[in-house]
Amino acid sequence: MGKHYFWKALPAQGCTGCLERCFSSSNPRPLLSTERATSELDKLKETINQMRLWIGILSVTDISLIGWAVSSYGEEKNWMIILAGIAIISLPGAIISFNKGIEAAIERLGDL
Repeated sequence: MGKHYFWKALPAQGCTGCLERCFSSSNPRPLLSTERATSELDKLKETINQMRLWIGILSVTDISLIGWAVSSYGEEKNWMIILAGIAIISLPGAIISFNKGIEAAIERLGDL
C-alpha cells in the first residue's frame, strides 16, 4: 500500500487495519501550513516568555548584589567586593541582550 495519512485512513474509505501505520512515528502526517505557523507562533511565544523570566531573574540578582555590596562594603574581603562589582556591571549587559532577543522575536511574530 502507498502512504497513509490519518484523514485517509478511515474504514469508510476502504482503508482497513492501517491505523497503526498511519499513526506510527515512521510515517507522520505532513503538517499543514496553518499548523506550521501555529507551531512557530507557539515557539516564539515560549521563547519570549523564557527570556522575560530570565530578565526578571537577572534584574533581581543585580539589585540584590548592589544591596549586598553597599551593606557589606567595609566588612567583606576586597576580592568579594570586586567580583560583585564585576557582576553588577556585567548583568545589565545580559539584561540588554535578552531584551534585544525579545524585540527580535516580537518582530518575527509580526511576520507570521
